[in-house]
Amino acid sequence: MASNGKPSAGSMLEGGGQILRNAAALAAITAMPIKVTNIRAGRSKPGLRAQHLAGLQLVAEVCQGKLTGGTIGSQQISLRPQHLTSGHHIGDTKTAGSCMLLAQVAFSFIPKLKAQALNTSFKLLARL
Repeated sequence: MASNGKPSAGSMLEGGGQILRNAAALAAITAMPIKVTNIRAGRSKPGLRAQHLAGLQLVAEVCQGKLTGGTIGSQQISLRPQHLTSGHHIGDTKTAGSCMLLAQVAFSFIPKLKAQALNTSFKLLARL
């Protein structure tokens, strides 16, 4: 594996945020660093939108990871996860972005947390 993490092309499949959410969640669960490029490259507004960034920040918090490139409009990120942590985690899009996209990321950690999941909660916010 490259020192910058396992590369993943964010323009794969439908070219939306799904590949990004799955890659980040799997990286956190396996504690393997990733690098995602060409994020939403085929979209009219390429790069990270608020809900994508909020999901990445939630992942980084839960796995005590280092997120690089985590800004609105960024087309490349890297994530260096450490280990999953229980606790009370907040995901906030700060926009009308989809709360369910945050839920998709948050729920992916529950099985891996096992007994710690009883002491873990997620507060997921989106605003109108």
